[in-house]
Amino acid sequence: MKLKIFASSLALALLPASGADPLFENSWNNPQFVARFVGTYGFDTALNPGITQEEKLVFDKLVPLIQSQPAQAITALKAAITPTSSAALDFTLGNLYFQSKSFPEATAAYQGALKKFPNFLRVHKNLGRLFVQQGDAKSALAHLLRVIELGGAEGDIYGLVGYCYLQGGAVTSALDAYRSALLFAPKSRDWRMGKIQCLVNLGVHKEAAAMLDELITEKPDDAGLWLLQANAYVASGNSADAAVNLELVRQMGKATPISLALLGDIYINANQPDLALAAYQDLLKGEQIDQERALRAARILASRGAWTEADAYLKELNQRLSAKLPASGQSEVASLLAKVALARGEDDKAAAMLTKVLETDPLNGRALLLLADYHWKKNDRERADLYYTRAATVEDVRVEALLQHARMNVALKEFAAATKLLARAQSIKPQAHVGDFLAKVEAAARATRF
Repeated sequence: MKLKIFASSLALALLPASGADPLFENSWNNPQFVARFVGTYGFDTALNPGITQEEKLVFDKLVPLIQSQPAQAITALKAAITPTSSAALDFTLGNLYFQSKSFPEATAAYQGALKKFPNFLRVHKNLGRLFVQQGDAKSALAHLLRVIELGGAEGDIYGLVGYCYLQGGAVTSALDAYRSALLFAPKSRDWRMGKIQCLVNLGVHKEAAAMLDELITEKPDDAGLWLLQANAYVASGNSADAAVNLELVRQMGKATPISLALLGDIYINANQPDLALAAYQDLLKGEQIDQERALRAARILASRGAWTEADAYLKELNQRLSAKLPASGQSEVASLLAKVALARGEDDKAAAMLTKVLETDPLNGRALLLLADYHWKKNDRERADLYYTRAATVEDVRVEALLQHARMNVALKEFAAATKLLARAQSIKPQAHVGDFLAKVEAAARATRF
């Protein structure tokens, strides 16, 4: 005769996920455990299989083996499992494999249990967890949603559903799931972080920043939280608070190249180049320097006309990175130093530097442009034309070279030549302000014909 006994109480002792009963309670020597096993859960036949008297004897012998010799327990279970045996045996075998991280074998055992008992709630729970652990969010989601359909939803199930939805790009569904998970476990760091990620992905940055306040209060030494909140502040237009966060991380000694570059950008956008310089200079410290971000900082300082800061930064960059930079990087640094020299009135020094750059890198568009500007400034029309024309052959600066060449021709009242250059620039990259300039130059060209 079959006893309607719920076999998953034993399996709870083997479950790797949180929430399992303490191991020391789940022993056949514990009368309370035996009572639970044969009584409390024994009549929920819709969601849990029963076991026979013979299968109960198997479990009686199995418990001490599970605790001391799990490999032998696996062997004993495999011998006891037949096509007609209880799905509880397959489930327990799956748990033993799960505990030993034998994931393919655990999957096969769980699937065997479901073939015998498709609504086996705890099998669906464990398969969901197993697939999450293996990074298969799509497979995990199917089982976790089945758990909810069967009425077994708990905080961790909703949280894992949120994780799976987020991995699959269903951000709104993920947010709903995380909110449900937090009803069960409002202090769960994992579910709060999941909700924050959803809010960020959906552009709800102010709410994300507010939630991060709670987490930061609980763990103020976690630099990652400060950085995440700084990004939320930037995205919501609150650069001042973002800078405070980034400075705190910097003082912790946990700044990253990304956070330092962001801090420098915030300061430069606030017209505080001296503070930006200090942040950017930190990019040049340490053994491993992010070369691209280091060069980008130099470009920004120069493009904003922060000549004093650009000069100081470029000299330090050149000193620390010169030997490590590729030829293109070295040429760029030299070109930027020349640009700074031109801006500070050191024209001849700049020209000499640019000429040297072109000796090793003749297609350096930035150097060609700067030399063209230098010769225009010196009223050497012939050489200026030559360098602008050469710069226009370099794709990266082609449009800029055409525009600058046109400006020189306009300054010299050679409107017809300027019109051709502007029309060519517009054919490559149409821009509204260039179109307006072209119309005015064309009108000036027509006026000078008469």
